Amino acid sequence: MRYYIGVDRGEQMSRDESKHVQTELSEEEYERFRKFAEEHGLSLEEAGHEAVLEWIERQQQADPNDRAFTVLDELDSEPRTTLSTSGSGVTRRSRSPTTRPHSPDSHG
Repeated sequence: MRYYIGVDRGEQMSRDESKHVQTELSEEEYERFRKFAEEHGLSLEEAGHEAVLEWIERQQQADPNDRAFTVLDELDSEPRTTLSTSGSGVTRRSRSPTTRPHSPDSHG
């Protein structure tokens, strides 16, 4: 058996401004959805509308695992190249995972 949930917010918008969305649910999904709506005092239409809006909101939030947010952490964990001068005036490059550039705002 197939169950369909429709979302149409016609009472808040004119027919020209609203769109109808429909989805298919298994019997188990439908029962879970129906019980949830009932427990919250919502019609299936109202619950469906809220569910769609909540899903959209979650999808639009920034994903902290997105590479755009983690690339700086990755760069911080890479060893840094530092310059040092020996007594002979020869400059040497060394890689150190703990060396960090000195910030003019830092104290120490």
